[in-house]
Amino acid sequence: YEALGIPWRRGYLLYGPPGTGKTSLVTALASEMKLNVCVLSLASPTVNDEKIANLLSSVPQRSVILIEDVDAFFRQRDKADTSVKVSYSGFINALDGVAAHEGSVVFLTTNHPDLIDEAAIRSGRVDFRMELGLCDASQLERMFLKFFDDASAAARFAREVEAARLHRHCRGDHGHPRGESHADMPGGQVAVVSEESQLPRLAFHRPVDPGDDRQEMIDPFPV
Repeated sequence: YEALGIPWRRGYLLYGPPGTGKTSLVTALASEMKLNVCVLSLASPTVNDEKIANLLSSVPQRSVILIEDVDAFFRQRDKADTSVKVSYSGFINALDGVAAHEGSVVFLTTNHPDLIDEAAIRSGRVDFRMELGLCDASQLERMFLKFFDDASAAARFAREVEAARLHRHCRGDHGHPRGESHADMPGGQVAVVSEESQLPRLAFHRPVDPGDDRQEMIDPFPV
């Protein structure tokens, strides 16, 4: 990069249902690599086009930048909330414009990637897209076993969660009243919380040509 005069930057988009660990993943990665996490809120009334550029250019070394719930601020190229002072062009230019921070690593999170304009997450601004889906039965069992050393209860917990998930999907209800199920299991309330926290199941995608529907599975952190 230095020899070619190309600025080194990396952008990651984490998307998936609420509670699947998008923010937790960023925190865990930063902790593992001993990096700072700088959280930028686009909702702040003091953050305008000039301020966001200054903030991103002043990020300290060995830091990752986290911008959560991007779809809550911009729907395609329109502001989702009138209180947002940053323009769409100011936002994307701050990510990779002339004043963008050299060596920056930016994580964007969203529950609805389809609401984000493709220009904001094109290759060059977002190098990898990572889907964090709902946990499967094996992950549910392992989650349970972290709290209770009971393999049969863990298997029952996984079956009940998946059955409840299927039931909600069939009736079109994606909510989950706390305490609705698992009350007869050891630590029933913990079980419900663990379902909402969801162990993430990761799928890593390299953005490809817009006309090509294929997604290439890759390792986002190659050695």
